[in-house]
Amino acid sequence: MRAGRLRSIRLRALQSRDIRAPNLSELFVAPFGFNGGVNNDFCLQNTNGNAGLCNNQQVHVLNTGNPLLKSERAQTTEMGVVWQPDFIPGFQASVDYYRIGLKGAINPLPVSPVTLCFLGATQGLAGAQIFCQQDVIATANGHNISLAEDGRTGSPNAITQLSIKAFNFAALTTDGFDLEASYTFDLQEYEVPGTFNARSLVTHTSKFIVDSGIPGTPRNVELAGALGGGGNSSTYNSNFTVLNWKLQETQSYQNDVWGINLTERWDSGGVFANRNAVVCAPGTCPASSFQSPTYNFDKVDSILYLDVGANWNVSDKTQLYTKVDNAANTRPPDTGSQIANNTLYDVIGRMYRVGVRFSN
Repeated sequence: MRAGRLRSIRLRALQSRDIRAPNLSELFVAPFGFNGGVNNDFCLQNTNGNAGLCNNQQVHVLNTGNPLLKSERAQTTEMGVVWQPDFIPGFQASVDYYRIGLKGAINPLPVSPVTLCFLGATQGLAGAQIFCQQDVIATANGHNISLAEDGRTGSPNAITQLSIKAFNFAALTTDGFDLEASYTFDLQEYEVPGTFNARSLVTHTSKFIVDSGIPGTPRNVELAGALGGGGNSSTYNSNFTVLNWKLQETQSYQNDVWGINLTERWDSGGVFANRNAVVCAPGTCPASSFQSPTYNFDKVDSILYLDVGANWNVSDKTQLYTKVDNAANTRPPDTGSQIANNTLYDVIGRMYRVGVRFSN
């Protein structure tokens, strides 16, 4: 009996050192420019804080690649167990723990390069002074921007262009676990033709800590459960959206002629901003800071989707199928952005699919 129990359990483990070289888009993306606004910290320094002369100064912004990028480096640890009990034929379950530590992550600048350059100049932050170079902040006279020259529009050291590119600064640490269970059994025992299958997938992210790596910017920010933001994801997207829990349940029935399947998808709720944010009633809030911004409301609701599918075997080689995604036409939750977050949620609504499968 003990031997049988041991045969039903398998252990697995992984320890690896991984690298990811920068891709072509990160190295040599075709430059494209647009007009953008920037709060000029150097202007503020040299005009005694007259924000009217400095805020939202219009400059040309150039989005470009960085050919000096190096490979990302990571340590990955995984441990898991698989259980297939002999006394429940057709049942299998597994749970796996993972931890990933990433250094030198390729990431865009978390704030304006003008602010980073200003921090380097005023606070002596060596890690930020490199952002004063002309390939990042171009000026009319070709000098690296300095406190002596405010960079205001019309001044000799006027800022003419900002370059937005990725750098190897960020570090990331995440861990959690994945759980999977499935059960398949033949209904013939109950004098019903066909088979039934149930499957469950669960992912839990315990932590997702991001360190910008740049002095003067937010450090060690917990983003697990931070679901704010919206729009399409891209190579240069630092607005991580990380669910604490994600569940997918599937049930299906299939016989020789037809079949039906149901899928339930549940995403846990969270907050708009990072976990360092302070939620408080207006008039009672502490001073808002870059590290700990204040909000009067910061909650994202959980959401449940239902998908329904069916198929019909017209012949041995032809099958008709249909599927309705988001059958309840559930709207995405409010994530504090004017644009629905389409990196996590269904922004299309109910969608129908019909097709034909052919086999040899």
